[in-house]
Amino acid sequence: MKINKNITGSWDYLQIIKEDIPEIFQFLLIKGESYRNEIARELKITPNTIRDTLKRLANQQKIQLIKVDKFQRKFYTIKNNELIL
Repeated sequence: MKINKNITGSWDYLQIIKEDIPEIFQFLLIKGESYRNEIARELKITPNTIRDTLKRLANQQKIQLIKVDKFQRKFYTIKNNELIL
């Protein structure tokens, strides 16, 4: 993961998220379903980046929220229509 700094001194988080999308999508494809902290631990990516990426993928209708457990963990999976190549 490469972090770029722009002229104003703030970090280019959008670039970080774009680089992590394929890795997170592939993880969900293999695992089936998972929640934010599990993905962060397995891929060694910060939970905040995972959260932002999951929101972005959900907004793009590529993944879906399937359940929230008693610990308020949100489980995501890939939408069925995204499995077709």
